[in-house]
Amino acid sequence: MINNKGIQFSKARTAGNSVKVFTNTPADYRQLVTLLDSMKRPFFTYQLKEERMDQRVIRGLPREMSTEEH
Repeated sequence: MINNKGIQFSKARTAGNSVKVFTNTPADYRQLVTLLDSMKRPFFTYQLKEERMDQRVIRGLPREMSTEEH
């Protein structure tokens, strides 16, 4: 079904009772998630790197300093 929808993936492997699919692009990832949702199939996914919030720790800043972005 993935091939019929034109979703490109670099590899797929079995892991116990499940199959791990690694897509080539973020667009393919989104298409695959949409496909699995529409089929009402249970699945788990990790968040794309592009969608993750970058977090940093800056040591030595006073507690009184605002954390709001300006």
